[in-house]
Amino acid sequence: MLGDLSTFSGHLANVGEILNASHAGPTLVLLDELMAGTNPDQGAALARATAEALAERPVLAVITTHYDSLKALGESDRRFANAGMEYDLERLRPTFRLAVGAPGRAYAFDIAARMGLPGSLLERARVLAGDSSVGLESAIARLEAREAALARESERLAEAEASASATAEAQREAAAALVRRERELGHHAREAVESAVAEARAEIRGVVRRAQEAGTSRAAEVGRGDLARVAALALGKLPRPDAPPVAAVATFEIGARVRVERLGAEGVVAQLPDGHGRAKVTVGKMTVEVGADELRPVTAPPRRAARAAAAQTAARAPVASEDALALVSQSTSPTVDLRGQTGDDSLAVVEAALDRAALAGQSHLMVVHGHGTGALRKRIRGYLEDSPYVARWAPGTSRQGGDGVSVVELR
Repeated sequence: MLGDLSTFSGHLANVGEILNASHAGPTLVLLDELMAGTNPDQGAALARATAEALAERPVLAVITTHYDSLKALGESDRRFANAGMEYDLERLRPTFRLAVGAPGRAYAFDIAARMGLPGSLLERARVLAGDSSVGLESAIARLEAREAALARESERLAEAEASASATAEAQREAAAALVRRERELGHHAREAVESAVAEARAEIRGVVRRAQEAGTSRAAEVGRGDLARVAALALGKLPRPDAPPVAAVATFEIGARVRVERLGAEGVVAQLPDGHGRAKVTVGKMTVEVGADELRPVTAPPRRAARAAAAQTAARAPVASEDALALVSQSTSPTVDLRGQTGDDSLAVVEAALDRAALAGQSHLMVVHGHGTGALRKRIRGYLEDSPYVARWAPGTSRQGGDGVSVVELR
């Protein structure tokens, strides 16, 4: 069979003009099926020599070819780069997409097999084509498969990164929303506590004032009942803190000493918890209803508890003399230490201590304000003069701390 020598001659003429022309600047050269129409071996040699000659000139050459030797230039010479047009073997048509980085391969054997040529004929054709040609086609096919797998993996990786980024952003937004919610809840809880405490203090002052104005034992008894009611209402408004595990309710008995966490005081179980877990506890002179989970057993040694109870009873016994305040000691009466605090802070501490003492039925309170410049002492004693809780007060004796202490007797 003879090649198309006229086509080959035309290629040579065009290539000769390109190579002999003087290039003033960069030039684009397009060569389609370079050196086709002649002996394949000779044509391949001429095509490679032409490509190498063009690489020495200031031109950008795009060459389409089926020569394997020309395809190899892209892998062995850095001046050249391979690219190939994709082909859809399933539909037997090109995709018209250019894949840069790997040479295109001939699909002659694949298309022939799809068109139904006998297998023996195809095997014979592969033998005649030679190991080098078939091996190059196989290598290109494997390279295309790896590149396709790499592209799919890159897509999956990009999707995974996008998903991870979205998840991380959602987590950051959720964490920020949780922080904002916690701040809002903390703010509202603090407002609720402050409001409940303020209301309870106002009602307690009113109860004390009414009992003081009436000046009868009956009025005092009514006042104690009102105090118990105010305390129960105030406790119901306060949020319950998370409490550590406590002893089972069955361990409590009527008459057992317990500590009421909300009041910060000790009392005696007057009634065991009911079906709703509510028990009644006598704290000082009043009986309050609290949840069983708010009670803690008092584990003080019996002798020590008996001595403390006896001392407390003695401290509350009525005395006819002003010297009764001199008998009060810090071991038998609650004490509040104000040293190191400012005037406003110290008044708030004293007010809270008086609230607790009244609720617990205490008869005396010792206020330690120290000597200092005397400003804090003067302010505290001025407050005690006007407090509805206070029946009288006196400076401490030398045994009690001298003028750095004010001993208070409650109404």
